[in-house]
Amino acid sequence: MKQPLKLDQRGFVSMITVILISLLLLLVTTTMVTIEVAQLRKASDTEQSMRAYYTAEAGVENAVKNVLNGTIVADQPCTRVAYDTAEWTCQQVELSGQPTGKLPAPNAAVTVDPGFVAAPGYNSVKIEWDQSPNVNPGYYSTTNPLPSQAVYDGSLPFAPPLEITTVQYPAGNVTAGEVCVDGIVPPACKMLIQNALFLPGGAALGTINYGAAAAYSTGGPYFGNCSALRTPYHCQVILNGFTAANAHMFRLQSRYGASAYRMTFYTGNNASGAVVNVPDGTATIDVTAKAGNTFRRVITKVPSPQAPASGLNYVIFSDTGVCKDFSVLGNAFPGGGYTCP
Repeated sequence: MKQPLKLDQRGFVSMITVILISLLLLLVTTTMVTIEVAQLRKASDTEQSMRAYYTAEAGVENAVKNVLNGTIVADQPCTRVAYDTAEWTCQQVELSGQPTGKLPAPNAAVTVDPGFVAAPGYNSVKIEWDQSPNVNPGYYSTTNPLPSQAVYDGSLPFAPPLEITTVQYPAGNVTAGEVCVDGIVPPACKMLIQNALFLPGGAALGTINYGAAAAYSTGGPYFGNCSALRTPYHCQVILNGFTAANAHMFRLQSRYGASAYRMTFYTGNNASGAVVNVPDGTATIDVTAKAGNTFRRVITKVPSPQAPASGLNYVIFSDTGVCKDFSVLGNAFPGGGYTCP
C-alpha cells in the first residue's frame, strides 16, 4: 500500500507548484506588458505621424497664402521653420520658369501665356520640339513646300512640323479695330497676332525675327534647326525681337504627329544672355515636416497669380480642332459670318 508523503515532501511539492504558478504569472504579465508597450509605441508613432502630416499641411497652406498674396514671387529654396513639438524641415516653392509639356496627338495644341514679365523682360525665346528616337538625318530634312499630309500619314518620314501662333498685347482692353494680323497693321494697332509654320530643317537654320515688319509676319513656312545629334529635343526655333513693353501669348500646335516641347526665354536676342523664368500659371509647393522621429512630406500645385490675368476674351484658342458658326467684327470676314461645312 502507498505510504503517505512526509511533511517535508509535501512542502517541497507545494513549493514547486508555487514556483510554476509564479513563472506562469510572470510570463503572462511580461507578455501583457510587451503588448501594451507595443501598443503605446504604435499609438505614439501614429500620433507623431499625424502631427508631422498636419505640420506639413500647415506649411503648404502657408506657402499657398504667400504665393497668392504675392509675398513669394520667385523660387524659394528649402526653408526650415521650427515649432515647439514639430517643424518644417523643408518648405520649397518653385514657380515654373521653362514651360514644357507634350502634344500627345497629331495636331494637338497648347497655349502658353507668360503675360507681362518684370523688367528687363525677355528679347528672345527658344522653342524646342521632337524627341523621336529616329537617328536618320533625312528624318530632319523636310522639303519646302510642305509635303502632303498623305506622306506623313503613311510612313511618317519627317519630324513633325510645329505651328506657332504668337499674340502680342498691351495692358488694358483692345477693340476689334486695334487688332493687326500677319503684317496687316491698322493705324491704331495695339495687338499683333501672327502665325508661322516651322518645318524640320538643316542644322544652321531656325532663327527668325518676330514683329510687324519682320519676316515672321509673312507666315512661313520656315525651317527649324533640327538634328538627330541634338538632345533631348531634336528641333528648335529661336524667335527674336520681343520687348518688355508688351505681353505675349504663344500657341504651339504639332502638325501630323505627336511631339514634346520646351520653351526657354532669354534677355538677349539669339537665345543669349540670362535665362528669364516666366510664370506659366503653376506654383509647385513641396513641404517636409518632422515630429519626433517621424517625417511626412506633402506636395501640391496651385495656380499662381504671377501668371497673367490678361483677360484676352477676344482671343479664343482650342487644344483641338473646333468649328462653330460665328460672326466676325469689323467686316473682317466677307458676309459677316461663317457656317461650318
